[in-house]
Amino acid sequence: MGLGSGIFLIVVGAILYGAVDVDLPYVDDDALGLILLLAGLAVVIVAVVLRADRPEAGVGTGILLLAAGAILYFAVDADLPYIADDAMGAILMVAGAIAIVATAVMSRRRTTSRRSVQGYYQP
Repeated sequence: MGLGSGIFLIVVGAILYGAVDVDLPYVDDDALGLILLLAGLAVVIVAVVLRADRPEAGVGTGILLLAAGAILYFAVDADLPYIADDAMGAILMVAGAIAIVATAVMSRRRTTSRRSVQGYYQP
C-alpha cells in the first residue's frame, strides 16, 4: 500500500463518517468510516516516513479530487437521500489538498536524497 491507497481510504472513511447516513443492519456507518479514516492516515504516514520511491497519488490525482469536490460543493444542489453533497464535496477538496501536499513532500525528499548521493560519490 502506498500514498494513493492511503488517500483513497481517507476519502472513503470521511465520506462514510460525515457525508453518508445509511442505516444498514448490523453496520455502524460512522464507526466504519472512522476506522477507514484512521487506517488511511496510518498508511499515508507510513508511506511518507518510509519515503516511498514511487507514490501512487500525484498532483493529477489531487487536482482531480479538488475539482470533483468543488463541483459537489459549489455547483451541485441535489437533494439525495442519505447523502450530504456539501460535506462530500468538502471532504474531496481536503483529500485533494492532502494528495498535492504529500506528493510535493515526497518529491522533495527524493530530490534531496539524490543530490546528497550524487555529491558524495565522486569518480
